[in-house]
Order: sequence, then C-alpha cells, then structure tokens
Amino acid sequence: MIRRSPLALALVLGVGLVLGGSLAGGAGPVRNVATSQAFAIKIVIPGQAGAITGSVAAPPPNDSVGFGAGFSYPQDGSVLTSGSVTSSASVDPSQTATASASAEVTDLSLFGGEVTVQRVDAKVRTTAGAAGGSGDFTGTGVVNIGGSAVVGNQLGDWGMLTVGAGTGAPTDTAKTHGWHGDVVALDVTLTQDHGGLPAGSEILVGYAEATVQASAVAATAPGPTPLGAKRGPASKNGGNTPRQAGITATTSSRPWARRRSPSQTASCSPSAGTRSAAGVYGWSTGRETSSTTRTSPRTPRLR
Repeated sequence: MIRRSPLALALVLGVGLVLGGSLAGGAGPVRNVATSQAFAIKIVIPGQAGAITGSVAAPPPNDSVGFGAGFSYPQDGSVLTSGSVTSSASVDPSQTATASASAEVTDLSLFGGEVTVQRVDAKVRTTAGAAGGSGDFTGTGVVNIGGSAVVGNQLGDWGMLTVGAGTGAPTDTAKTHGWHGDVVALDVTLTQDHGGLPAGSEILVGYAEATVQASAVAATAPGPTPLGAKRGPASKNGGNTPRQAGITATTSSRPWARRRSPSQTASCSPSAGTRSAAGVYGWSTGRETSSTTRTSPRTPRLR
C-alpha cells in the first residue's frame, strides 16, 4: 500500500484551494496551476521515523533537482544500499500548463543481496490547455531484478515486490481541463518481520507525481473597434450633436479664420474694374467696408 507523504498531500490540497478560489470567483479567469514532486528512495516504518533521499518539489522554484552518489539504511546498510540517486521536478503554469517529475536509482540491494536491481526509473509528464489535459509515464521501468529471495513477485516468506507502471487520469471540471498522475516504480512490502524491519514496512524506490490544471476557455486578443456613428460634444440646448464616422471636428488656431458677417462678405466682392484687399487676398480683416474700394492706378503716359 502506498502512503502519501505530507508534502504530496500539501501539494494536492494547495491545487484544490487555488482552483476552488478561482472557480468561486466566477467572473475572473481561471489561473493555471502546475505542481510536481519526486523522491529516489523512501523507507516507511509503522510507528517509527523512516528515511527518505532525493526528495524534490516544484514550485517553488519551477525547477528542482536532487542527486547523490549513494544511499544506505541504516548506516551499516543492512537493510538497503544503492549507487547513484537522481531526482527532478519541473513546472510551467503558462497558457499551456506543464509539469514533470522523475527519479532514478542505480545498483539497489536489499537485505544483503536478497533483492537486487540494476536500475529503477520513475517518470511522469503532464500538460493541460484549452483543448484538454493529458499525461504519460514514458521512461518508467525497472531493469534486471534478481536476488536470492525473489520468486516472481514473492520475496521468500516475508514480503512482496510490485513493479508499477503509473496511474493517471483527467481532472476536468466545467471550467477547467487537467490531469494528475503518479508512479512508484518499485514497491517492496514486508508481510512479516524481516532484517530488522517490522511487518507492514515499505521500501519505495522511484516515485514521481505531477498535476496540472488550465482554463477550458482559450485566451483571445481584443479585436479592432468597429467604425460607426459617434456622439459629438454637447450642444447649447443640452443635446448631443452626432458626428459622421471618420470625421473629426477641429478648431482652427489661425487668427484670420474668422466667421464673416453678411455685410463684411458683401464688402469683399469687388466690382468690375476695381479690386479690394479682400478680393485680392481672399480674406477679410473685419474692418473693411465698401469705402475701402479703390480705383486701380493708371500707368503714366510717356511724352
């Protein structure tokens, strides 16, 4: 039987609280979530403190790695010895949430060679986006199981050996897509007291877990503003003057662009054979009257 560590329970609970809070808000977008964790070896002893090595989790930070040259339990290695141990956890809660975890143990030996394993790998990868969630355990496996106590899955008269392939499933809701998966690559369970460990003890080798959750609605960029009638500035009688689309009213800053009165306009219309300042230049100072009209000077005659 696999017992969840407090860290695993905290990660799953944290995901639930974040998603619950996002969904409860209703109006706001669902925030993407990604978590992962792994450990290389864990020894669980009923009623006693066990041991763990190569434990990592993300976030924080978004990438975490653990490694060691070897591990022994207890110090004399009478229960377990190993070669190198490596573990990693990585997450990216972006528009497409992703999470992965892995653990690797080499040259494992239990109870002085009663169980030996050349290599143990646990791997899980998950992803979730607007289209859905998925995951896999590609790369998980146990290589070259041997030892004097191994007969199939039976270990002498004192235990059982289980090789895991991983368990995962979608975690979709009405507003989100998600996926959760975990794997214990090798699980040794004691059914009788053996080698200094009491019955019920477990030796877990290679554990990886990952969870992702993302909004089921794809984010869209705002489109262009459609052209149409706009409301103009308020008029003196309290109404609004509509504007035509694409036309912007402007006020000229030119001092000579004054509105002409009917009398001023009349004074700017020259009669035949005469011309005024307004007639020549096409503008009025506002001070011209009909008296400003002048007769064109004649060219002097040479004698």
